[in-house]
Amino acid sequence: MVGTVMMVILGLAVAWALGSIVLRALAWIFMGAALISTVASIPVPGAAAATALVCWLLGHGLFRLKYGFWRSQLLGAVLP
Repeated sequence: MVGTVMMVILGLAVAWALGSIVLRALAWIFMGAALISTVASIPVPGAAAATALVCWLLGHGLFRLKYGFWRSQLLGAVLP
């Protein structure tokens, strides 16, 4: 039980420290994979674009929560 609690706390600390970078990087990886699949005529699941968008939004939202401003100029213009 104590080990599980420690792992959850450690996971949350790592997510807080590196979460925005990792989530934004995952969004680029998902979009790159979808683009390569499209060029190679491989069917792309519809959830791939939605997953990339969610990762991008969560990454920027976490950055906003931590630092108080939007990392993306696009989100800064759309959301005050």
